[in-house]
Amino acid sequence: MLAGLVRAIGHATLQGSGGADDGAPPLPVELLRAATWAAARHGLDGDLFDPLERRSVPAAQLVERMLTELEKPLRELGDLDVVTAGAGRVLREGNGASRQRAALAERGAAGVLELVTQPVRS
Repeated sequence: MLAGLVRAIGHATLQGSGGADDGAPPLPVELLRAATWAAARHGLDGDLFDPLERRSVPAAQLVERMLTELEKPLRELGDLDVVTAGAGRVLREGNGASRQRAALAERGAAGVLELVTQPVRS
């Protein structure tokens, strides 16, 4: 999923559709650093900073908009279904770290081992 997103962003950028200039002043680097820290700390479980709206929004809302904005390059590259399904799964079930923490809390180390030795599903 991540590789597909990165490819789509690169493709959109090279095609000249990598983002619109909305005329707003650039964001202060300190704000971007704080947003990066918050995203790393809370992941998709909380709010994320939306640079277009210039405020925090629910992570699912921002992911949905990102997928909408990248739909054309994702489709052109043949990655739309895989990326959309992967993003939906992460939003529903959490990322690997959150699933591992849940397995540890529910079943201890054996639960984590069981989780990480399961075959990968797409």
